[in-house]
Amino acid sequence: MSKPKVSVCIPVFNAELWLAESIQSIIDQTFQDWEIIIYNDCSTDSSLKIVEHYQKLLGDSKIDLFGKNSPESIGIASARNQCISHSLGEIICVQDADDISHKERLQKTWDFFKRHKTVDLTYGACQYIDMLGRPFHEVKADDFDFERLKKENWIQHPTVAYRRKAILETPYRSECRVLDDWFMYYDMHKAGKKIMPMQDTLSFYRVLLNSVSRSPEKAEEIAAMKKKFLEESNNAQS
Repeated sequence: MSKPKVSVCIPVFNAELWLAESIQSIIDQTFQDWEIIIYNDCSTDSSLKIVEHYQKLLGDSKIDLFGKNSPESIGIASARNQCISHSLGEIICVQDADDISHKERLQKTWDFFKRHKTVDLTYGACQYIDMLGRPFHEVKADDFDFERLKKENWIQHPTVAYRRKAILETPYRSECRVLDDWFMYYDMHKAGKKIMPMQDTLSFYRVLLNSVSRSPEKAEEIAAMKKKFLEESNNAQS
């Protein structure tokens, strides 16, 4: 059996409300040479059963599940790295369990990498949606600017895709349980990887009132990681 061209990596933690819709958005893609890699990070809801349902429906060659019997949570960054390590695709697309991919996302992403053979990471425009899936804001894909990145993270992570070789060489930092994408972009650039945007709307990012970034108990951790990033980036050269 030939390897899939594109891997979609989905870390999952208690995402029963949105997971099926997220997976279905990949199944409905116009580009069908894909696999989904899921790492279940100690979910206590029905997320695991949802994944297993789709595995039975489509087969293990299309959806592969890891972390099924993991004794403890490893965090978002390590869960992403686990998905990546088990992936087979030349191109890897980011997808969180509550987000939705545009039906042409994989085709447009694959075509982009074929046209731009020196690009290691790309990102696109993103439509924000509420808990009911209603759109309320669109974010364009500005050109990559390292000086801007050193001050703020404007890249919409649900739209990101990278070459498997590049992300294996510059993985997510395992200590980042928040802001993991910001550090990854920074590390990619510092490692000499080429980052270039697409202008297409690629994903629908669900903004949840109970998301990790809005949780009061996470505020201190987010502030500490942001401080660490700004201190590190301020000492870096472009």
